[in-house]
Amino acid sequence: MMSLSPWMILLLLSATADVTGRVTDKSGVPLAGVAVVVSESMPIDGPRTQAASSYPECGQHAVTDDGGNFVLSDLPSDRRLKLSASHLRYQPVTVGDVDATKPTQLVIAMEPVVIAPETQRISGTILGLDHQPVPGAKVNATYMRRSGEPNRMLISMVGVDLVTDASGRFEVLPGNDVTSVNIRASAPRSASQSARWDVTNDKEHQMVLTAGASVRGRLIYQDKPLASVAVGLTPVRSGPAPTAATPVSVSTDQKGQFSFDYLPPNQSYMLYSLTGKNAKGVLTVHQVDGVNDSQQSDLGDINAEKPTTLKVSVKTDDGSAIAAESYVYVSRPNVYRGSRLDLESQPNVTVSLDDVGRESFRIRVRVPGWKPASVDPVVHPTTTGRYPVKIQGPTHLRFTLTRDQGGRPR
Repeated sequence: MMSLSPWMILLLLSATADVTGRVTDKSGVPLAGVAVVVSESMPIDGPRTQAASSYPECGQHAVTDDGGNFVLSDLPSDRRLKLSASHLRYQPVTVGDVDATKPTQLVIAMEPVVIAPETQRISGTILGLDHQPVPGAKVNATYMRRSGEPNRMLISMVGVDLVTDASGRFEVLPGNDVTSVNIRASAPRSASQSARWDVTNDKEHQMVLTAGASVRGRLIYQDKPLASVAVGLTPVRSGPAPTAATPVSVSTDQKGQFSFDYLPPNQSYMLYSLTGKNAKGVLTVHQVDGVNDSQQSDLGDINAEKPTTLKVSVKTDDGSAIAAESYVYVSRPNVYRGSRLDLESQPNVTVSLDDVGRESFRIRVRVPGWKPASVDPVVHPTTTGRYPVKIQGPTHLRFTLTRDQGGRPR
């Protein structure tokens, strides 16, 4: 049976900040039942003070009628939106950088999903806080393929990303050599959830999303609110089991306030300010213990510290220019997001961060074909090739590189 690739045409009307459009296939035949969802939102001007999926308009959705038409009404005119279009029988499509105040016509191709009759599948429905289906929910499915050898039952992990349709449903087609699938689901203004589902063609699974937890506070520096500081939140992993939480970041508002909402509950988090942002004050890593579902952890006023400087110099031992795609990566222990400082193609380069706190960091120097021969002052690397350093004040590390005879880039 031949399937036609559908096309999605969006007409953005500026007068009322409505997003209207029509979903069709290439021949112009309308597609009914396609869910069009506001998945993310960002301020057009100014800092992002909430997670991209936490703004009130996120989750707003429309379903195409018999003519393939949809309307997303009363969208804020000061935001830039990301839309998701989904249908159970078509690959999901993301429409980014949508400004409802600027009339624009977008044409986006959606590829059909081809399913063999004998294909093993997992079907599920994502439900929201009100136990109603959630269109446009993001679903990540991860599973292990079997090797076919008696002593090697599992050979590789495979992950696919899906989006629920207008009825909140999705299907995973893992193949016939998989017995279970790890499902992670997320939706705007809801906490992410994870579960493991067995592969059964005759069972319909359900996952209910919750309001999750909230963490908020206010940054103070020299007795004044600290605005426009990028604050990050990273989940603390307690073992090898996967977590539904992912690192997020927001900026403090003019009152110095920040808020992280819809977090997976009963989880501990690391709170910190991001480096490389030239902040006037810095927030060293704080641990926030688990908050229960539908509860809020108000940290109150948090005193930021005066930032200090970290410099890293890198030179080659034979005067050769540093290779392209080289960089220094500065991160904190147990915090996934750090700062990448690109190195110019010169024999001796110095890069710096002017907004680090007095705490522990790890330095990684990555220059293809080279490895550190020495560092001044002396710092011994970890088994993963990172150099730990405790920042007490202005710090300058000087790396000398030698050619890596093993040929393995560091």
